[in-house]
Amino acid sequence: MGAFIGQYASLAAMVANSATFRDVTGASTAAAALAFIHYPSAQEEDATWPRAIITPTNRYNSSRAGVGTYKRRGSLLLTLEFEIPEEAAADTETEQLTWFATKVDSILAEIEAVAGQGISGSATFLNVVEIDLLEGPWQEPMEEISPPDVGGAMPETTRRPQWWAVFTITWQG
Repeated sequence: MGAFIGQYASLAAMVANSATFRDVTGASTAAAALAFIHYPSAQEEDATWPRAIITPTNRYNSSRAGVGTYKRRGSLLLTLEFEIPEEAAADTETEQLTWFATKVDSILAEIEAVAGQGISGSATFLNVVEIDLLEGPWQEPMEEISPPDVGGAMPETTRRPQWWAVFTITWQG
C-alpha cells in the first residue's frame, strides 16, 4: 500500500491494537476493533458510539532526501467519540470528563508506544512524531425529548452522555 493511503490503515491498526480502545468498544481483538474505526470519514450509518474516525488534513509532503530517496511527512485527524458507561453516566460532568480523558490518555500513550514498529511482514505502524489536541474534549449535547402525547411521565433520556475530542497525528518516514 502506498504511503499516502497506507497512512489511514496504519493509524487504524494502531488504534485497534490499543488495549484501552478495545476495552471501551468491547472488541476482543484488534481485528474486531477495526469495525469501530472509520476512515477517511464516518457515514450516517456509522453513527454508533464508541468509535474512532480518521480524516485527512491538508498536510502531506514528500521531499527528496537523496538519489532515489524521499522523506515523507504528513498528518491525519483522529477523532475519539465515546459514550460514558452506565456505571459512570450518573456522575458529574467533571467525573465523566475524568473517565473520558483517562481513556483517551491511555489510547494515545499506546499509540506512541508502537509508533514506527513493525506489525507484520514489512508493514510498520506510522512513525508518529507529534500528537496535538485540536478540539475538545467536549460533551455531545443531549437530544431534546418531546413530552408524551397522552399524560404520563416524561420519557428518560434516550442515551448516555457522549464525549469526544479531535487530535492531529503527525507522522514522518
